Amino acid sequence: MAGQANAPIRARAPRPAGRVPAPAHRATARAADRPHPASMNTPDLLHFTSADGTRLGAQRHGTDGPPLLLVHGTNAQRSHWNPVIPALTRDYRVYALDRRGRGASADGPGPYAIEREFEDIAAVVQALGRDAAVLAHSFGAICALGGCGLAGHAGPLVLYEPPIGYMADLALIERIQAASDAGDLERALGIFLTDVLGLPPVALEVARHWPDWEGRLRVVPTIARELAAVHALGPAPTGLLRDRQAPLDLIVGADSTPPFHAVAQFLAAHLPAVTTHVLAGQKHQAVEMAPRQFLALAQPLLKGRLAP
Repeated sequence: MAGQANAPIRARAPRPAGRVPAPAHRATARAADRPHPASMNTPDLLHFTSADGTRLGAQRHGTDGPPLLLVHGTNAQRSHWNPVIPALTRDYRVYALDRRGRGASADGPGPYAIEREFEDIAAVVQALGRDAAVLAHSFGAICALGGCGLAGHAGPLVLYEPPIGYMADLALIERIQAASDAGDLERALGIFLTDVLGLPPVALEVARHWPDWEGRLRVVPTIARELAAVHALGPAPTGLLRDRQAPLDLIVGADSTPPFHAVAQFLAAHLPAVTTHVLAGQKHQAVEMAPRQFLALAQPLLKGRLAP
């Protein structure tokens, strides 16, 4: 599953290569992009501005309660959270973010770098308030961990299977990139589903019946760059954790592959307060495959209480 190489690569972005800007020390959000109480209609598309000027879109659902930011993973967009949003709006104003390069969010200037995604999350968290709850999945959970650290976030942070330390085979990343560059988006997605997520070969055919199938295809060009970004972080990216002092909760599927379970050990060894919670009988896609079970675990954690 995990390949090794002499040096990590960065997958080619879908625009000309250039010098990667140095990470900013702090992300900001323009005051004009902060949610305005007078516009609390359901649902609304709000915009935030990241440190590099990239415009980010988040769909707001619900009008009452504290803010909750949802951050999706690779090959997804804000609609990933649709199965759980109705239940979450009973307690929160929910902000489902499109990460950069998809949906309502621009891709930003210059070549891709995961540090820009950290700044994106920090900008939204700073706008919503540092005590806002954050729920994030997969690659989005890595972005949330880095971004919440930048923002000085102190609210509930629930991460569902961040692939920290996942060293995808570099040849596999190149295969996905090559298929994407050739315009064969279904082939690229199939490689990701079977060779990266470990799903059976029938997974691509099943995916064609997903409600957001067309949206998934549109964001396929972002897959390779995100796998490469995780690879470049290395097997033990302690720098990702240095700004996180508040507690966090980690959700892992009981039937998920060993690398996801290894993340729990890594976080516990390097952060002051991490609690791991196991989803019985589930893998990486419980939000879509078992939303009620996922909510039964995640909702109490977001409220700062242990799940039953």
